Amino acid sequence: MLRQNLATALVSAEDREGARKVLVETFNYDVNGASAQSARNALTLLARQDGDIPAAKKWIAEALEVEPENSNALMARASLKLQEGDFRAAIPDLRMVLRSAPDSVRAMLMLADAHQKDGSTSLALDNYMSVLQLEPDNTIALFQSASILAARQDYDAAIENLENVLKQDASNLQSINLLTGIYSQQGRWGEAEKLLEQLAGD
Repeated sequence: MLRQNLATALVSAEDREGARKVLVETFNYDVNGASAQSARNALTLLARQDGDIPAAKKWIAEALEVEPENSNALMARASLKLQEGDFRAAIPDLRMVLRSAPDSVRAMLMLADAHQKDGSTSLALDNYMSVLQLEPDNTIALFQSASILAARQDYDAAIENLENVLKQDASNLQSINLLTGIYSQQGRWGEAEKLLEQLAGD
């Protein structure tokens, strides 16, 4: 724990190499212990921040070899898969995370994103709705679910979600554009024009 705290302090002081050295020492001290796993996860994050994807993958693989259900490593691997465009490959890791942490909003959002980009919009919508049960004001889930609902022409539900986004962020451009498009589809020209005027005023 002392080494972890020191590494965190070094990162805060922008001594990334010093932090990396402390974390490697922690890892070498007890390669299969909890501290080593925490060090691997921290080294993964440092590697990703530095753009060293091969190193990040190495630390992830080592963490999962020791502990196949390590949530941090699974999330990191899924994140890399999403970043690389391999959406389907990210899904099993995220499902495994949610088996051990069913209320992980971050994992739900990532899983929804993976399904949506893989073309499984029904599964994506289910996950966005699960997020909204836990966090009714989550703007990511509200907007993304609205985009799926609008594509299905379920305009009333989409409008409700978009209005909830705009209550929190009145200048959210994506939501204004989508809501304006829905109003136009419905022939609600006055409301569409009002939104555009609001945007121009901002």
